[in-house]
Amino acid sequence: MEIKLSYVSEKDIDLLVIEELVASNEFCNYFLSKIDKTDFTLISIQHSNNDIELGESDITAIFSNGKIKHALLIEDKIDAAAMPNQCGRYYDRGNLAVNNGKYESFDIFLIAPKEYIESNTEAKKYPHNITYEELIEFFDKQSSARSLYKLQTLKMAVDKKQLGYVPQTDHKITQFNKLYDAYKVEHFPQLHLNSYTGDRGPRAFWPSYRSFVKYGHITHKSDKGYVDLMFRGLGEHLGHINKCLENILEDDMQIVQTGKSGSVRIYVPIIDFKGDFDKQVSNLKLVFQAVDKLTKLTSKINAAELFSPINPPLNE
Repeated sequence: MEIKLSYVSEKDIDLLVIEELVASNEFCNYFLSKIDKTDFTLISIQHSNNDIELGESDITAIFSNGKIKHALLIEDKIDAAAMPNQCGRYYDRGNLAVNNGKYESFDIFLIAPKEYIESNTEAKKYPHNITYEELIEFFDKQSSARSLYKLQTLKMAVDKKQLGYVPQTDHKITQFNKLYDAYKVEHFPQLHLNSYTGDRGPRAFWPSYRSFVKYGHITHKSDKGYVDLMFRGLGEHLGHINKCLENILEDDMQIVQTGKSGSVRIYVPIIDFKGDFDKQVSNLKLVFQAVDKLTKLTSKINAAELFSPINPPLNE
């Protein structure tokens, strides 16, 4: 059978792994054997478990042996640059979940092409890893059409890494981010920018900010020309957001749906992260003023009332 795929993303691999964990005890045991766990059964699995302060776990799989619950926290990489302390934040999220009684213990895995694991400093910090090449060997032993599809998907992901379809560092965007961060520190030190050190890729032009609301975060969507204060899980409750905020919204703030989130939006000039920073300073000032407005707005919000339609609001 010939299978042709035009593109494979990390999300494709995430969902491939999730499907196999759900459908195959053999695949579950393949992971569990790496940490010497036996007689555990999958009871819960989640894709993209996100915490505004501690970041995202690509896959959270919870197993039980009838006595304890043990989680596998899985990071998946094809070629994307690792964020600083990415592995450390997996420990932080795992420990937080243990403290909240979601499970008693956890292990952290990285799945990625062998070349990525061997050449990436952050990747080497993960206590357990499974290479894409190992997964290819696993599926190569199967005989179904389903396993053939998974083989093709994983092989294409490995080829993507080996053949150089890797997002390279964008030096212009890296420099612009540094100047953006420095300007914020000098002129708007009260704003909580999620800044990163090191090289940035070609898509690193949506800076994000922490707010005073746990499930709300602020994103400067520079190429779109607006700043959004996004409330996770409230995308279908725009009327409720308006009712809760109507007395504190300013004239330049609009309530819009952004995927599964409901957002308060302020329009600002488009900023070109590959352009001349100095020529855009006056527009950047308007951006930071908008972020400041939305940050101050969150200090006035009654979060319990706002998130009441989805109470308890979200998974940690």
